[in-house]
Amino acid sequence: MTTKQQRKILEFAAKACGVELEPFIAGKKPCRLIEGESGEGYISVLWNPLTSPADCAEMCAELEIDTVWAEEHVVCHVGSEMLYEAIELYEDHDNSRLKAWMYAATMVAAKIGGYEDGTL
Repeated sequence: MTTKQQRKILEFAAKACGVELEPFIAGKKPCRLIEGESGEGYISVLWNPLTSPADCAEMCAELEIDTVWAEEHVVCHVGSEMLYEAIELYEDHDNSRLKAWMYAATMVAAKIGGYEDGTL
């Protein structure tokens, strides 16, 4: 996946979650704007459910994304109708169940946010 594709997927996933990302600055990773704990305005925090299990779990909880684990793949979907669904084989993600889950869940969130395959 190219950096541009990853950025688009993250933008659509953020939109679905109501996460505001800072405008793109060359070489800067996606950052989430959150209210500063000290009450001094907004601060930037890295946000990437493709690489952070904590961000991914928070995103899944927010969007009610369900996960079904199988022997060779993971399925992420929303609701019993499975309007939004992504299936990822472990072997396509270095045989990592965690990486496959984070990618599938982020793709479901991106689809909720309006992403369509090939959107750039």
